[in-house]
Amino acid sequence: MLSTQLVSVELPDDLYRRIREVAERNERSVESVLRESLEVMFGAASMMPEELLALLEHYRDDQLWAVVYQRLAWPRKERLNELVARGKEEGLSKAEQEELEMLLDEVDSYTLVRSQALHLLEQHGQDVQRYRAMGA
Repeated sequence: MLSTQLVSVELPDDLYRRIREVAERNERSVESVLRESLEVMFGAASMMPEELLALLEHYRDDQLWAVVYQRLAWPRKERLNELVARGKEEGLSKAEQEELEMLLDEVDSYTLVRSQALHLLEQHGQDVQRYRAMGA
């Protein structure tokens, strides 16, 4: 079992209200919405793409849209950009090259999962053309 830490955070009333509305609309707890939001931002030891792909068919449209807009956590994205830039300038060590390949695999997985989520949204009658037109 993963160890956890209890954190207490004060939130402005407006922010808490918006989080609570999302939680109620999705029949979830405020805590789970906050935890998942932090996992999106900072990355998580999450499930394998194959596991997530299997779950997507059971997601509601709002959950599928959340998957579509999910991106690589910003610290990992920054590291990816740093490794790509360094690789162009001076080359990478073997460990850095392996790290770059791992991050690129992660980006590929995100792309695959987002594509499947878009496909399911389109099957549900959602307008996905605007998203595709953005080139996102």
